[in-house]
Amino acid sequence: MNVYVGNLPSDVTGNDLREVFEPFGQVETAQVVKHRHGGGSRGFGFVDMPSRSEAVSAIVGLEGKNLKGRAITANEVRPRDPVCGACRTPCYCSNRKQAIGNTRDWGGIRE
Repeated sequence: MNVYVGNLPSDVTGNDLREVFEPFGQVETAQVVKHRHGGGSRGFGFVDMPSRSEAVSAIVGLEGKNLKGRAITANEVRPRDPVCGACRTPCYCSNRKQAIGNTRDWGGIRE
């Protein structure tokens, strides 16, 4: 299960995340998302744990935990919204069928 970790201090590394999550179970990957330009932390990261039950216990156990002076947040990663084929962003434009195939119903809006 993939876990989103937010409100991270700028000096947190993937190894720091791994150390925080390992008491709850096995950690496959732990990474902090960085800015493209400059390489500084964007303040969030992802931890992948193979066991769903261990990941859920980590989410519950770490919510609000102090990590280097900041109270972190932890949540299960939700699937992304469909991306529009025309504008390449999640949207409800007239080209929304490209994002989800040939369906006629999109979020309660009928064509």
